[in-house]
Amino acid sequence: MPDRRRRVLALTLATLVVGALAGCQAATIAGPGPSSTSPSASSSASTPTGAPVLRPTEPLDGDCGRLLADATVAAALGEVEMLFPSERDDLGVRTSGGIMCPYSDGGRRSGIVTAVPVEAAGTGTALDEPACATVYGDGWECIAARVVGEFWVLASMAVTDSDESDSATFLAALSDAQDAVGGILEGATFDGVDATAASVPLPIDCVTLGDQIDVADRLDATEVFPTRIEEGNGPIERRVADALALSARCDWSELGEFRELGVSVFPDADWVWAELELGDPEDVEVAGTTAVLSIDRHGAAVLMMTDGTNLIEVRGSGLSRDEVLDAAERVATALT
Repeated sequence: MPDRRRRVLALTLATLVVGALAGCQAATIAGPGPSSTSPSASSSASTPTGAPVLRPTEPLDGDCGRLLADATVAAALGEVEMLFPSERDDLGVRTSGGIMCPYSDGGRRSGIVTAVPVEAAGTGTALDEPACATVYGDGWECIAARVVGEFWVLASMAVTDSDESDSATFLAALSDAQDAVGGILEGATFDGVDATAASVPLPIDCVTLGDQIDVADRLDATEVFPTRIEEGNGPIERRVADALALSARCDWSELGEFRELGVSVFPDADWVWAELELGDPEDVEVAGTTAVLSIDRHGAAVLMMTDGTNLIEVRGSGLSRDEVLDAAERVATALT
């Protein structure tokens, strides 16, 4: 495997699963039905036939600011600004040749606009009806998804101090936003990375993976929960990523010392390696992969590794550096 070590400056349909500790229910997010085509999707104007695609071509060059600032989107969602995904939940979408754009008005209103190429998202199965539900206790969230042109477009809106009486207004705005996004992306050039024999197959069986890495031992606990320790439904971009299943995520936690271990798998996302941003990254060797370890702003250890094809993230909260490295070794052995 080529030496790629460098210093880094760097949704199967699924029903939304809410956090085990949360007492509220979120709107169901359903992705399109499984596709019989390859995970890669491309427009007729993108990569020449026969040429392997190793890096995606993102619509609008992945410029969420440009998408959200468009007058037709602003007319639907209001004046909003782009947010960066709270983690790396956009990578599966981006690798497929799509775009994921979290947004906020800087106050009560936030949400996401996501567009995924139809061939990558899947076709032939009707989507669930648009749905609304309580979010984070004092807010109301609506989510709608449908095919518009060459893309499966999902839009959401959550507003604090709102309730069911606002559903019709929210859903009308989301429908307008979907039409706007479809119009903006009409004729856009896009291309997804080609899957290869080296691509980690999805979905990931988190129970099997947990057994393979002996997660109870890693967390030093007799009772392990297959969730994160968090309140609420989790960030919308993570819920959309889980529903689309273009990447995979497994989480485990224990409530004695409140330790957590998480694994995220992004098939064919090695292309993003040089763009990763980690604070004070430390080059480490993990089962023959290229890897870096960092401590995030919450004090959790984050290890990113690539085998030249797939990008894998291992996160440990309440775990030492060596414990995260040990867990990463086991994950790499199980998945690569």
